[in-house]
Parts: sequence; C-alpha cells; structure tokens
Amino acid sequence: INTFGAVTHKVDSFQDLADGITLFEVLADIDPRYFKLIRSADVGSNWVLKNANLKKLYKLLSRYYEDMLSLDFSKLPVVDLAAIAKDSDTQEILLLCKLILYIAVFCPDNEKYIQAIQTQLLPQQQEYIMISIDQVIKRINTEPNMEMDNNSSSSYVDDGTYRSQSELSRVSKEKEELEIQNKQLIEKHSALLNKYVRKTPNHQFYSVS
Repeated sequence: INTFGAVTHKVDSFQDLADGITLFEVLADIDPRYFKLIRSADVGSNWVLKNANLKKLYKLLSRYYEDMLSLDFSKLPVVDLAAIAKDSDTQEILLLCKLILYIAVFCPDNEKYIQAIQTQLLPQQQEYIMISIDQVIKRINTEPNMEMDNNSSSSYVDDGTYRSQSELSRVSKEKEELEIQNKQLIEKHSALLNKYVRKTPNHQFYSVS
C-alpha cells in the first residue's frame, strides 16, 4: 500500500485501512476518473461511517471489474465489510487488498505499479503478491456451476408445457459463447502478467503457475 504515491499517511498496520480512506487513495491513484477520491473527515472509531466508506469503495470496485476489466466479480469471495468496519478484521482487509492489487496489476497503467513492486519490495514480498494475484485469477477462472437447481434443470414449466427445443438450444449456445469469452479474457490477463514477470531481472517477480 505504501508504494502508491497517492497515499497521504503511511500505513503501519491493517487497522489503518479499516476506514476505507487510504484504500480509496490507492484506487484513485490507479484510476482517478473512475474512483473519485472521497473527502471524508476523520471517522475515528465510528464503525457506521467506516462501513459507509467501505460500501462505496466496494461498489465501485465491483463495477470496475465488470466495466473496465470485463470480469465476473460475482466469482470472487464476498468481503465482510462490517467485520472490517467494526473489528478491523485482518483476513477481510487482506481479501479486500487482494482485489485492489489485482486491479493495479491489470489496469491500463499497470507498468508503473509492477515496476514499484519489483524495485521497492523484497523478493519474499513480491512472491506473496504473486500468490495473491494468482488466487484471484483462479477464482475468476472457475468454471460456472453446470448444475442447475431443481426449478431450472427441468424443461417442464409451471403451465404444464415444455420449453421449445429451439429456445433451449439458443440459451445453451449463448452460455457456451459467454464461457469462451470469459476464458479468453482470463488467458489475456494471465499472459499480460507473465509478460512483465519475464522482463524482471533475476526473476524477482515470480510468475504465475
């Protein structure tokens, strides 16, 4: 977090991220047009205000994945924002940071962030970042559940008639096309990351398996 130039206060602990303000600064640094920096006063220990900041951040984050990266945000684990706001939950803060880190590495201006990782962090820290990014990639690349629930698995509808075979075929074809497009996007993102990984001297910035 401290490698981002827009961060106004040095982060010394995960608790420093619980109000969402610093994370907003990070996102505004990544894309100031998409993530408008909040001008919130110090929220102190008021968890309701913290939660409001985090909800706004999370909403914009999900939209960025969908609109700018063309990725299905619903495949990613849901962050418990209330746990962050109330208890500064470390695991939930880490999860939120991973989602933001992925954006930094794959945004249009990603080269400067990758360079910051390569030059400002220790090899062990770089490895942890790569593992975190890999975890997000694998979640996004998870195949959708092919099993439908009992209501949708049957072609028999409530009025006692069967769906037309042509409709079922059309839906199935559209689903296959969407899955192919999603795979292509994931492969594109993985290839982009590995491109920068290979450019790193001495392989300090580890590649994704």
